[in-house]
Amino acid sequence: MFELLHNKFSPTRTETIVLPQKKLPDMLNPNDWAFLIYIFVVGLVVLIFHSNLPDWPWYIAAQASIVVITLMIIRFFHQSSINVLQMLRHWYPIFSFTFLYMQAGLLNQLVFQGYVDDFFLRIDLWIFGVNPNIWLYDRVNNFYFNEFIHLCYFSYYILPAAFGVILYITKDKEFYRTLFGISITFYFCYFLYILIPAAGPVDQRVGRFEDGGLFVPVMNWIYSEVEKPGAAFPSSHVAIALITLMYAYRLHRRVFWVFLPFIVGLIFSTFYGFYHYVIDSIAGAAIAVGSYYLCNSLFDKYAKAKFPDHFP
Repeated sequence: MFELLHNKFSPTRTETIVLPQKKLPDMLNPNDWAFLIYIFVVGLVVLIFHSNLPDWPWYIAAQASIVVITLMIIRFFHQSSINVLQMLRHWYPIFSFTFLYMQAGLLNQLVFQGYVDDFFLRIDLWIFGVNPNIWLYDRVNNFYFNEFIHLCYFSYYILPAAFGVILYITKDKEFYRTLFGISITFYFCYFLYILIPAAGPVDQRVGRFEDGGLFVPVMNWIYSEVEKPGAAFPSSHVAIALITLMYAYRLHRRVFWVFLPFIVGLIFSTFYGFYHYVIDSIAGAAIAVGSYYLCNSLFDKYAKAKFPDHFP
């Protein structure tokens, strides 16, 4: 009797699970391969069209450095017992998106020189008969509405990462699926920015949206100091926001309903705010839908088994 009580209430010994050491190729998962392939392809395009890029050796060196740093992160943090390092191992593609976006903007004159905005504007005029950006602004412009719409546009920088955090801290293994789909969508949009130099109608914001409470000035600052011209078609804001919303609907319905009004406002803001032509946003939405179904199919057939059964 006393022995049973002693066994029940005495502290138990916890065993430390030691995972077998893996070789570097075995540590790579489909998210890693997608990232590395994108870096390689961009480097290859720089080599092919290097005559259009005076500083092309620096870009090649940068691509090589990214590969080395990435492999080091995977090699040394893959089985780390330190949570922050384990998180960095899986989150490094997310941390790289801003850099890759700016890089794509800098390379938008690599393949073709000049901008093709007239082509996309003509498509908008053919569809609507008027310039939809100006038509909407002239009829909807309102101080409070503008502030809300710019809040929605700004939410692009928060909502996808916030959804990733929700999946990660709840140890939902669908984090890997979501990151796979969002990453592929980002890489596809960025590659199109390099191939299709379109600046968008953002220069038409001059003389408009000059007053605001918080988010109008914030977005004015971002587009004057941070954003690079030539990354307009397709709208990655629409593509990433919409595919995030689709994953939220699939995985966390309550999060979906919270995100929904902001993402609807974000999509509207892309052309109302003169950030994109409407055709840019339509293309972004089409890419989001296509990427969602394609990436889910690929993930279930080929990628899912490549991720660990345990969650870090």
